[in-house]
Amino acid sequence: MKEFQRYDKNYHLNNARSLIESGEIRSLRYACLELRMLIEAHVYQRLLAEIDELPKSIINTWQPSKAVRLHTQFDKYADMDFQLRLEGAGDTLEVNYNNIKSSDLIKIYNSLGSYLHLPMPKDIETFAIDKEKIIKWCDKLQRLTEGNLIILKINYITVDCMQCGKPIIYTDHYLKNQSKIACQNEQCEIEYSITNRDNSGVQLSADCNHFSCHVCKAQIPIPLKNITNGHRFNCLDCGTDFEFKLIVHSNTPRP
Repeated sequence: MKEFQRYDKNYHLNNARSLIESGEIRSLRYACLELRMLIEAHVYQRLLAEIDELPKSIINTWQPSKAVRLHTQFDKYADMDFQLRLEGAGDTLEVNYNNIKSSDLIKIYNSLGSYLHLPMPKDIETFAIDKEKIIKWCDKLQRLTEGNLIILKINYITVDCMQCGKPIIYTDHYLKNQSKIACQNEQCEIEYSITNRDNSGVQLSADCNHFSCHVCKAQIPIPLKNITNGHRFNCLDCGTDFEFKLIVHSNTPRP
């Protein structure tokens, strides 16, 4: 696939090492950017291997740190190492896939990002980019470039969203560790509580209030967390746009 060829982790690693050698603050900053791109290449290469099964809300997530968190909710093997051993005719062939735990990967990604901004005024006199720390991160991330991609397919299950009708994807691993799930349709994203888990599937309870569209009279479900001042939404039936406005009324009698 062309997508896999675009994500060249070695290219970013080699660029980072060359930039680190100069030691200049500008070069070190660009080295941090290259290492973040290495992490992005690793994450997106892993996700694209399951492009036919994973929801678009994961594949299209921009920030790799968020994509890692979402993916590990579905797949307990998403951030694990793998080894494939082939034995036969007296010979043994081992194929390895190296990974880094999601918590460590997110921490490195965010730490690298902190060097891509100008220092705050209070830190401007003492600001410096720690070259040794960047070398340490570079060495740790190098293992992501060694080995071959190995994917252990897992069973993705779907249940239809009660509002938009689109399938919501989940796994047994997700059900064991989560109490809520959101519709993965970007035009809906209603959040549900998981109220039942058995062999017949799952039952979902929408955590939302319903408002009547004053144009087409359709019921618009709004997640409780979105009922805040300034939140914008639209009717899924007629497309009318709405916005919540907080109005404070005084109890003081008017003269």
